[in-house]
Amino acid sequence: MSDGEHSIEWQSSPKRPRRTFGGDVRGNIQAIVADDHSEVLLATSDLIEEFGGVEVVSQASNVEDAVQAAARHQPDVAFIEARLSGGGAETAAKGIKAVSPHTSVVALTSVKELELVLKLRAAGADRCYEKVNLSLALPEILASISRR
Repeated sequence: MSDGEHSIEWQSSPKRPRRTFGGDVRGNIQAIVADDHSEVLLATSDLIEEFGGVEVVSQASNVEDAVQAAARHQPDVAFIEARLSGGGAETAAKGIKAVSPHTSVVALTSVKELELVLKLRAAGADRCYEKVNLSLALPEILASISRR
């Protein structure tokens, strides 16, 4: 299988297919997910874990918990909602980079806002995506992490 291709490996449970990426993603990329809306937090975590080779090691509903989770777990990637309670992804990115410099911070927004994206990047976010496009961006995000 060439780079960028993926296979679908069916599992008996859950009922959805789990995607795996041939040669692109090393095993056990660790992630944290932070969103102050519990339904979105769970859905985002499920989506990320569906791609295989990724374990969501912690979930957070505010900036303080996200930074503490990054310090405790030293994850490969943190998916942070842009307007997260307690200071938003700007504050979270700075805090996460301070306690876990190798963690790639991915800010997730509800809508495209150039000014917000520029602020997030300046604060230390490595990437910014609209939440609705996360499933399309995950292969690229995970492949870039596995190449580090």
